[in-house]
Amino acid sequence: MIGKHLASELESRGAEVFILSRSKEKFSTHPNIPHIVSWKPESQVILSNFPSPDVIINLAGHNLDCRWTTSNRKKILDSRIQSTSLLVSQITSRKWNTSLYIGASATGYYSSVFGVKTEEDASGDGFLSEVVKKWEAESESLEKTTCRRVLLRFPAVLAAEGGVVGKLKPLVKWLGGFVPGSGKQRMSFVHVDDLCRIISHVIDHPEMKGIFNANAPLITDQRTFTETFAKEMGKKVLMKSSPTFPLKMLLGERSGLVLDDQAYDSSKLRKTGFRFKFPDIQSAMQNVLTNEDK
Repeated sequence: MIGKHLASELESRGAEVFILSRSKEKFSTHPNIPHIVSWKPESQVILSNFPSPDVIINLAGHNLDCRWTTSNRKKILDSRIQSTSLLVSQITSRKWNTSLYIGASATGYYSSVFGVKTEEDASGDGFLSEVVKKWEAESESLEKTTCRRVLLRFPAVLAAEGGVVGKLKPLVKWLGGFVPGSGKQRMSFVHVDDLCRIISHVIDHPEMKGIFNANAPLITDQRTFTETFAKEMGKKVLMKSSPTFPLKMLLGERSGLVLDDQAYDSSKLRKTGFRFKFPDIQSAMQNVLTNEDK
């Protein structure tokens, strides 16, 4: 989802885009990308004739939207560690002369303790927090090289064709909306177009280094998110709140993705001069669902 949008953003800048993907068919509807290469990071082998990229943008990682079974937990962690390890090793071994590494990370790094989290706040101790800590640590060796390292902690990404919107759209269309838990728990988000613009902004600003929260500045809550979603779909919210027990039983630890308070401060990013096109949930949701089937 993000990769296709990002490829279009980079192409519009005149960049030559190479995509490493497990599934080349994902980009079959994007004929303007001439360089799509299959790879398997777990093999720790990359094509010897692959050109040295000036910028690496690492978005690889097994989807979190699955049951967190023992085997899936391993896939979630390994997919992130192995891809990062392979790309970083190409730089640290000087096989590639890369000037900038941009790595996806996640706001799941933080604890569920109530409060607006900055990049300086401590990590949590759950599964997702542990994954993100190890994921980020895997690229720390770049700090000893001349390659600039920037990690972007993604919140929920809003796009019409996938992610949380893609999953909820048919449910809201046919069943109406319902608010998980009390609905008061805060929720950070970013429109996919803004996320791609953030990555372009990082490329253009060599003074940016380190870790940045990549969420829109105006944090919403689960009730407002659900009501806005339903309104744009021409539907009504049937349940303004719901018991947490069924969600915890159904989703287990993954229920924290919707039941925990998730409020993050992106002022560090905005102080670099970045301005969000979709700073609030209303403008973001309206754009995502414009011209979509109601």
